[in-house]
This record gives sequence, structure tokens and C-alpha cells, in this order.
Amino acid sequence: MSAENLRIALEKFKALGIDFSTDEEKLFCASLDHMRYSFMPDVCVYAHSENDIARVLEIANEYGIPITPRGSGTGCAGGAVPVQKGIVLDLSALNTIEIYPEERAARVGAGAITADIDKEAAKFGLMYAPDPSSHKYSSIGGNVACNAGGLRAAKYGSTRDNVLAITAFLADGTKLQCGRPLKKFAVGLNLRDIFIGSEGTLGIISEVWLKLVPRPESRSAVVAFPKSDEDAYEAIGKVLRSKLTPAVFEFMDAETFNCVRKKNPNIKVYASNGSAVLLLEFDGVVSQVEKDAQVAKELLQEYSPMASKEIEEIEGYWQIRRTASQGMYLLGDSKLVRILSCRMRRWLNICAITSLSEKRVFILQCLDTRAMETIISILYILLPKRAQESWLGRK
Repeated sequence: MSAENLRIALEKFKALGIDFSTDEEKLFCASLDHMRYSFMPDVCVYAHSENDIARVLEIANEYGIPITPRGSGTGCAGGAVPVQKGIVLDLSALNTIEIYPEERAARVGAGAITADIDKEAAKFGLMYAPDPSSHKYSSIGGNVACNAGGLRAAKYGSTRDNVLAITAFLADGTKLQCGRPLKKFAVGLNLRDIFIGSEGTLGIISEVWLKLVPRPESRSAVVAFPKSDEDAYEAIGKVLRSKLTPAVFEFMDAETFNCVRKKNPNIKVYASNGSAVLLLEFDGVVSQVEKDAQVAKELLQEYSPMASKEIEEIEGYWQIRRTASQGMYLLGDSKLVRILSCRMRRWLNICAITSLSEKRVFILQCLDTRAMETIISILYILLPKRAQESWLGRK
């Protein structure tokens, strides 16, 4: 990319009335995500319509200017970071939300915030099930691009399982309709699932049709504290061998839990130092939820379980999980997320990675009971400042 080509592109943006900025402060805000590594772009363009996306892509393609799409910048994998400089295309203004209760579907712009979608769905007794820990801030376009999971993935699946259709644009500005907002759509290539999880490498998502489900009438949570990560493995097996299907089933290793307690000393937990954490939630009709929570509590009796059906107390339990990400910064100055998947029998081998303490590596496990034998591991690589430069190969 030459400076002259960038100058010509900016002139064309201006002539077309496209909103952009080269202000240094705004460029810095667009230069990093939650991983906390900054790569300054040359310009930040703010899309207010699909036409803006198409025109920007056409011009950037003509003049060889790299583009990095950006939603809320809450990711930890570098997907929104403009490592090639060029243009950051901010999609946060595309935040429309339309609910179709008869179809149990939502039509939303890529910049719509995940929690806002669920809030609108709740007005019709419906729920958007995926709830990543950043749900109050993350945009749905980013969720789709990264195939975000969330606490309720055990029962309702990840983002992929809750997307009906996608509107996307290729690098040359061509518009694609990927799927249709229908419960049964079996015609043509499945371009929808190709885009989900592609992290902006195939094109830019502008609009998404989402599946909604009836909002459960009752919830109950159980939290237990195995005395070690190995004990947690045994406890997980007990639950998986039972007939229970938790809406949420999460594991947090002892070191992660220790960070959470230091970061949030007011969290009400009654567990010894070195304990791991298991968090389960059941939802549905009142009678079944109460029964399932009681069975879980009995299964986990030796791990000091606590149960509650009070919403405020349940949310208190989930604060343990939702504050884990911030708590991890006590171990390092930056965070890189990588997702691993393994069979349950391999789980203890994965736990051995925690011994690499000199590199500040440890694991936050998220159990996915859909497969009944698969454990999804979120590998957080936390680096102290002295290791950051060598990790990235930067001076």
C-alpha cells in the first residue's frame, strides 16, 4: 500500500460522504482489542449503511489497501487488530434490532450489542441464548465472526447453532446472502456456516438473522468447590454419567479462581484456598429445574455444593465466571486466547500445561455437555511485560 493510493482513497471517501477519521486518538482506540496489543491503522472508517461497506471495500480493493473489520473490540484473539495497518472499518453504528416473535427470530445489524438483542427478545417472552462473558459489550457481528460460545453453550450451543442467515460482503464489495431466515433451508451451498468463525478473513458481515427460543420460566444454579483440578475431573464425570442436562456447566481451575478472589474480594464464596470451581445452571419448568438442581447437589455432595433459585444469588454465582477474564490480568499484562478441544480422557494431559508457569500459561475449562465426552478448553496465554516483545517478535 502506497501513501499516494491511501490519499486517493481518502479523497474518494470524502467525495462519497463516507464518514472517516485520521484523528490520532480515534486511531489508537481502533488499534487494539482486549488482547491489549496496539497496531495503529492509517484511517478509521465508520459504516452507517451497507452501501458504505460496499463502497469502502470497492475502493480499498482497487487501491490495494488492507481492511480490518471492527465491532466492539472485545475479543482476545486479535481479530479486530489492524496488524497490516490500512483501514479499520467500524461497524458499531449498524446496531438495528428487529424481533419477529411469530417466527422466533431476530434481524439485527452487525453492530448490535449481544445483551441488547436478548433484552429486546425478552419483551416477547423470548431469549437469545448465547451469552459470552462480554455479552454486555460485544457486538453480534464479532460474535458470529468468532463463533462465540458463552455460559449457556452446554444446552443451547454456540453462536453457530443460533444463526439462521447472514448478509456479508466480499473483498471487492460483492454482496452475499448466506442462507435464509427459515427453520428448514436446504437449498444451495451452506455459505452461512463458512462465514461463521471466519474472523473477517472471507468478508465483512453486515446483518444477521438469529434464532430465538422461549424464555425459561425458572432457573436454578449449583456451585461446587472440588479441592483440586483432578477432583474436578472426577466431579465432571459424575455429572456426565447422570441423566442431567445443565443449561450451563463450567469449570474454573484453581489458579483462575484464586485470581478471581483476589480481584473481587467481595464475592461470597465459602471455599478453601486451592479449590477449583464447578458452576451449573438448570432452566425450564419449575418442577424439573428444582429436581435437577437437587440431583446435582447430591451428586456433588463431597465438594461443598451450594444451590439457589433466587435470581440475585444466581447472578452472584455467575460473577465468579464473568470476572475471570479481568482477574487473569493479575498474572500478566496481556492475554492471547486459543481454543482447544479434546476428549474427556485427555483432560488431565491438558491440565499439565499449567506447569508452564514461567510463561504464565494456564487453562480455563468450559464443559460442553452436548458431546458428553468433549471438554472445550480456553487456553489463556498471559505474558509479563518482559516476555511480550519476544512473543510477538517486536522490538
